[in-house]
Amino acid sequence: RGQTEVERILESVTNRGGGLKDASHALDVLRIMNANMSSRFELSMIFDVLLQTPTKAMREAFVKLNALGALQVLMNRFRSSEKSEEKLFLPLLRKALDVVSFLPLSKEVINKTKTAKSSFDSFLFELVDHSDTAVAEKANKLCEKYLPEDLLKKQEEEAKRQEEEQTKWFQKGGG
Repeated sequence: RGQTEVERILESVTNRGGGLKDASHALDVLRIMNANMSSRFELSMIFDVLLQTPTKAMREAFVKLNALGALQVLMNRFRSSEKSEEKLFLPLLRKALDVVSFLPLSKEVINKTKTAKSSFDSFLFELVDHSDTAVAEKANKLCEKYLPEDLLKKQEEEAKRQEEEQTKWFQKGGG
């Protein structure tokens, strides 16, 4: 089989180790990541390039070009795919969270990143409750690292909600 356009572009912007040759190529990688024509295999290859990017300066170039927003759009697509396709996209969702973990982020970057559907911080909190344990754990680690106060508040609110539900259940004679 011949190379796809994505494979050709990645080959031209990566070094032998699979990482980006130069920070100036970050935009090229984001362009092909944002192109909805990419297959699961191609997206996985793109994520590998991001994960193998050798320097912090190069990873910062991705952050400055809003890679977090692009990743959020993709992860949202993976998460909200048809039930029959959901398992096919779980490895990509996990890998995308690995990429997020690898990027040099800050609470400010996470808080200001927004898409048409939601802010990145609220999206992360939704993933903390994901049915896939690996996805939930990865999202939780990101929240613990960048949003510990917000995570604690969310956990306290959830505990209070559960306590209220239990109280209602007992009041109705459920226990």
